[in-house]
Amino acid sequence: MACACARLCNEGPLAEDHWVCTINNEGALKKNSNASPAHHPMPPAAASPLTLVAVAAAAAALTAFALRRRQRRPKPPRRDLRPKRDLVGYGSTPPAFTWPNGARLAVNFAINIEEGSEPNVLDGDSASTAALCECPSDAPPGVRDLAAESMFEYGSRVGVWRVLRAFRSRGLPATAFACALALERLSELAAAVRAGVADGLLDVCCHGYRWEDHAGMREEEEKSRIAQAVASLTASLGAWLVLP
Repeated sequence: MACACARLCNEGPLAEDHWVCTINNEGALKKNSNASPAHHPMPPAAASPLTLVAVAAAAAALTAFALRRRQRRPKPPRRDLRPKRDLVGYGSTPPAFTWPNGARLAVNFAINIEEGSEPNVLDGDSASTAALCECPSDAPPGVRDLAAESMFEYGSRVGVWRVLRAFRSRGLPATAFACALALERLSELAAAVRAGVADGLLDVCCHGYRWEDHAGMREEEEKSRIAQAVASLTASLGAWLVLP
């Protein structure tokens, strides 16, 4: 903290040896004879003991104030990196088990329902999603990617109905892996999912409120998003979580 005692720096005649008043971490004055001439010169005899005490007290007060501000600053939350990785598993001795009815293979079909919940400039995102698109464009931030939008719109307009008909005609069960916002915006599809649940052909898995990255969220924000998704799916589907 250079030239803290400005009054002293302006007192007394100019000396050949330029002094700059600096205060170290302990609040004591020290001489810096290599300072630039642009600083105020101060002769050695200019500082009285009483003034030095006052300057040291001021420096100590400033240091204490800075420490208090640093202590009040909220610390970023520590991320819980559990569970630990298991690279061994059962190894060469897997457990013996059998699937129901002697089946040798278990298959789960999941039908993703994301259309209308993916990142999109119209929903306030910086850019449209480029994930899962056959030919994402190089649209700059803030500009809609109409190719990406049309691919997702094909899913909700045509694709999902073809898939649902194929499963129903064969009596095959599946999981509707649904983003809550998508079913909010697609009321006819929400009704079809409700019918599939009632007929025992569908169950529902929450795919979040939107198709968004939870890894970068703070814990409270993520809890809020999950609660929002549960409330939305309950409104769209009724009692969507069915326990045996």
